[in-house]
Amino acid sequence: HRYTFDDERADGGGSILFLSSHVNWFGEVGASAAAITVAGGDVRVEGEVTSTQSFSQRCPGGGLTVYWSASVRATAPLAATGTWSDGAMRGGSKSVNSTGTDVGAYVTFAPPRGARSARRGALVVDVVVGISMVSRAQARANLAADGAASRFQFDTVMSNTAKQWSALLGARIKTQPPATPKFASAIYHTLSSPTNYLESGNGGVFKGMDARVHNRSEAVGGVFWSDFSIWDTHRTQHPFLMLYDSDAAMAVASSLLTMFKQGGALPRWPLAFCYTGSMNGAHSVQMLADVILKSKASRGEPWQLAEQAYVAMRQAIAEPQPHASRSCLSEWTQLGYVPDDSKCSKSACLTLAYSKDDGTVAGVARHLGKSDDVERFAKSAQGYRHVFDASERFFCPRRSADGKFDCPAIKVNPFDTRYVEGDAWHYRFNVQHDAAGLVALFGGNASFVEQLDYYFEAAKADPFNVLPNPYYWAGNEEVLHQAYLFNYAGRYDLSVRHARWVANERYLNAPDGVPGNDDYGALSGWFVFSSLGFFPIPGTTTYALGAPIDLQYVDVITDTARNYHLVLRAPPPPTSTAVPTRVVVNGVDVDLVNHAFIDHADIAG
Repeated sequence: HRYTFDDERADGGGSILFLSSHVNWFGEVGASAAAITVAGGDVRVEGEVTSTQSFSQRCPGGGLTVYWSASVRATAPLAATGTWSDGAMRGGSKSVNSTGTDVGAYVTFAPPRGARSARRGALVVDVVVGISMVSRAQARANLAADGAASRFQFDTVMSNTAKQWSALLGARIKTQPPATPKFASAIYHTLSSPTNYLESGNGGVFKGMDARVHNRSEAVGGVFWSDFSIWDTHRTQHPFLMLYDSDAAMAVASSLLTMFKQGGALPRWPLAFCYTGSMNGAHSVQMLADVILKSKASRGEPWQLAEQAYVAMRQAIAEPQPHASRSCLSEWTQLGYVPDDSKCSKSACLTLAYSKDDGTVAGVARHLGKSDDVERFAKSAQGYRHVFDASERFFCPRRSADGKFDCPAIKVNPFDTRYVEGDAWHYRFNVQHDAAGLVALFGGNASFVEQLDYYFEAAKADPFNVLPNPYYWAGNEEVLHQAYLFNYAGRYDLSVRHARWVANERYLNAPDGVPGNDDYGALSGWFVFSSLGFFPIPGTTTYALGAPIDLQYVDVITDTARNYHLVLRAPPPPTSTAVPTRVVVNGVDVDLVNHAFIDHADIAG
């Protein structure tokens, strides 16, 4: 960090406050300690803070503790230090040990008395911070390791960071015309997560899902990444990693296997070393399937851990787990759907999620030659049909006692608690693993297209992104694939038309330009893929075709080791509503009416 104090306002001096009890926008949370040490001219401030907010309170012990150690250097001499707790200041104090929500430390720098009038230039304070999930001593070690690389120079850190992002962005993808701020920002957002939790020392250490400290050698693949918003990111962000930076995608997959090894279960939404159990489904199987099925094309060889991954995937959908287990697993197994009764809820949403995951595992089983599992999971993947009310043509909660549906009378209520972050319309088109079967439920192409087209046109009546749209809601992830469902009904042109509308009207070049919580790059991932002109079907090697948006030429290095490039050429459309009439992939024309899809091997191998 660099803090610059105006010479006139600060009278040549300034103070830095270390709010050990303040975390993000949540405000003050539980802190246990803060301390200051001064050795020679160096000032070190250390502390720890335990967050007990929505997700972190689900960690072992009821909170997530972050330890930190900061080195402070300034262009003026140190004038004072102190600590505080519970509103009481302790000038000159070197440490405070207090449990509460008001704990911190401060350092003040000022030129010697009488020298201020002669001083020229602002006071500059540089703060280098090391953080750790393990201990304060480990935070200190991380600080030393980071400092050795940068020599504690702010400008060096800033320059090195810019070079790293330039290598990942500018050197890996080139476009004509030059990338718009929307497109460049979307790629940056999509690549900004997840988090590498491997810390320095002993070849690397990390705190695992068993809340114990492990050496790097105990991690699958020698990596440990976390903070996977899986319900969101499996749809777009992770598929983009597999296409654009497969090393990162492999690190994510290996980390999932480490979590399974140490915690006994694949996570649903891991935060650091914690199982939060947030959202629903076992969508980590989608991310592992992405790596298993695409690795040969992306990296030139099959993933060597595919069999190990399959064991974890199979358990996640078929057996009780110590963490993130399927809700109402026995009911799902017996009935073929999750019922809506005193024990179970979110009937339609859970059934759709379980069906999708089972379909993905069936596909991986087929890839690995496990015929018994193919038959079993392909059958359970059809469970979505049990919650489709044919008279209403919506997916609705269904009771177990009499099998009757409980469709909402008002289907345009995005706050309907019977659905997960959405309403009946949002989930009406949520069968990605068997979209052809979904079309058939509506009675065929014409009827399906009519309803899906109405859904998008109705969404346009609401010009705002602030509140959930009761129809297509670009700000949440369960709908991200829906513009591309027209391809399954022979209307590629409508996929292009509606995806273009979403990209132009719901994604803006403004501070509020992302239409909702980006959720670790999931929404930005939608924009990146849609701008490139194709969209991933999670857990498969298939992409639905769209049309490039504001791009006429793209050159993406998809594999730096083999120097593989994905090159897209798209002449500018003659009008804003024009739709491509021909798409050629590797010299072969795509049938835009009957099969407007491409395979990962077409663009990555």
